[in-house]
Amino acid sequence: KDIVDRLDKINFVWDPLQYRWDKAYEHLKKFYDKNGHSIVKSNFKTKDKFRLGSWVVKQRADKDSMSSERKERLKKLDFVWNTLDAAWEKGYGELKKFYEKNGHSVVPQLFETLDGLKLGAWVTRQRGRKDSMSPERKNRLNKLDFVWNTVDAAWERGYGELKMFYGKNGNSDVKDSFQTKDGYNLGAWVTKQRGKKDSMSKERKDKLNDLKFDWDPMKTQFEIGVKHLKKFYKENGHWLVPISLKADDDFPLGNLVNNCRNNKESLNQYI
Repeated sequence: KDIVDRLDKINFVWDPLQYRWDKAYEHLKKFYDKNGHSIVKSNFKTKDKFRLGSWVVKQRADKDSMSSERKERLKKLDFVWNTLDAAWEKGYGELKKFYEKNGHSVVPQLFETLDGLKLGAWVTRQRGRKDSMSPERKNRLNKLDFVWNTVDAAWERGYGELKMFYGKNGNSDVKDSFQTKDGYNLGAWVTKQRGKKDSMSKERKDKLNDLKFDWDPMKTQFEIGVKHLKKFYKENGHWLVPISLKADDDFPLGNLVNNCRNNKESLNQYI
């Protein structure tokens, strides 16, 4: 016993296999503390050249023969035993980041993350697997307002872009030719919604109305023009507005008056 005590005092390693496992576990814990997960790429090496990725792969292979004590320790690091699960968790994590940044989960088909994950393609695969997907995964995706139908996805994409436009500008007055920074034709989408007003669901109408959506911009512009015209008459005592005149808010009042005179027969469409 004296010899054992003396060896213990100098931290003698009695079980080299356990010692190496513990050291590897320490590497994984550092990775977890830094990244918030234990999904290590198979070729990943630590700064001191330890092949952590290979070690993680081996733990998955040893799952059935591994001691419960080791399993519990790995569980504390949210260890993912199935590589397919790991890939799914990676995709879900990136989708969550996208959702938190953009307020929706309608990812463009060709969208890639900064580290090269094809998130748009991943989202498309989830829609294709809807019927075979576990309820647990469905619920997690639904918490991110996941859109399962591609037609709905296209609408939600447009609505998401319009919502961001509204948040930035305080209105939904998008010009017909307007495109977002990533090339999305938001102006065309807005025009399309006006054409579908009579067949659109109440839910979608309500969502657009929440963004002060203008269903008939020509009529709106006409009403604004009439207010400016009344003000002009009150201040000047006549209706002879110079064609180049613009109101205080830069409204082209002269152009409106000229158009009214030239299109007298069709003015009823604005009433």
